This record gives sequence, C-alpha cells and structure tokens, in this order.
Amino acid sequence: EGLTLGLADSDSDGDTDGLALSETEGETLGLALSLAEGETLVLRAATGEAGRKMLERGHQLPIDDRSMVGWCIGHETARIALDVGDDAVRFNNPDLPDTHSELALPLISRGQVLGAMSVQSTETAAFSPQDITVLQTMADQVSTAIANAQLLEQSRAASQQAEARLREVQFLQSVGQAVSSSLDLSVVMDMVMN
Repeated sequence: EGLTLGLADSDSDGDTDGLALSETEGETLGLALSLAEGETLVLRAATGEAGRKMLERGHQLPIDDRSMVGWCIGHETARIALDVGDDAVRFNNPDLPDTHSELALPLISRGQVLGAMSVQSTETAAFSPQDITVLQTMADQVSTAIANAQLLEQSRAASQQAEARLREVQFLQSVGQAVSSSLDLSVVMDMVMN
C-alpha cells in the first residue's frame, strides 16, 4: 500500500538500467536498496526526499555490525528493530531522524549475498509478522532479479570476448592460408596487410 518497487531495463527515455522505487505522498514508509561492493554497501535505489539526498551524495555503509543493513548481510539474516531507540545495532542516519522502526533484509541469491533491502517507518512497532513475510518474499524476488541481470551482463561480456577471439582466429587462419599459398614474400605481405 503506497510503496512500489519495480525492476526495469530502462527508464521512459531508455537511458538507464536499474531499480525504480516510488511512494505515494504522505506515506510513512521508506525503502532503500543497497548492493554489496566488496566490504561496502552502496545505496542504489531509495524512496522519498531523504532517499534522493542519500543517492545524490553516493551514500555508503561498511558491511559490519554497526548498522542494521551491515549486520543483516554479515549474518545473512533479517534484522528487525520495532523501536530503533532500543536497538544497539543501528546507524543513526541524519537523513532519517524520524525513523522509529526498521527492517533490514539481506538480498541473497544462489548462496551469494548481493546486498540488502531496508524498510523504515516513522511508527514504532510498524511491522507485523505478515509484513515481514511479505517484505522477505519481495526481497527474495529482488535478489533473483538482480542475480539474473548480473548473469545476463556476464553472458553478454563473454559473448563479446568470444566474438573478438573468433575474429583473431579468422585473421590468423587467413594469414596461414596466405603464407601456405605463396612463396613470394611481397605477395604474402600484401595478403596479410589487406
């Protein structure tokens, strides 16, 4: 209700690949998606004004036990703080001063941790067991979509490398044919250079 996560190949102009998050006006939930890059989480998508600010400045957190998302990645399990004031493991984000509940879910696909999804609310005890189940299902689907996109990218790169190798082999084959078809050095050099 009021919060939408979408995976898209491109925006309306066809310019960028990535994640699209949106929310209805007045919504008290915020959603952020961070991807692991080495020992750091890099914010890739977020809702609301605070999310926009964090994206603009390239918000990052270390993957360690000092934040909810870092903790959930390190332990590969969800972390829920129904009252963030009572939770010792929470990065106090100045962009989200009104957060009272937070849920951090690891994004895991095929046994590999890809990142984390964090949901914040201005309400204390905002997440019911049913909410947590739905959000974990959504996180699992996002994980699969991200992993599939990464596999597609790897497949495209491998295909480009294979095509480059094929061109090299074809060139070497033509040089070999030129060398074997003539004993005249100038004829061989002309064939190789053309």
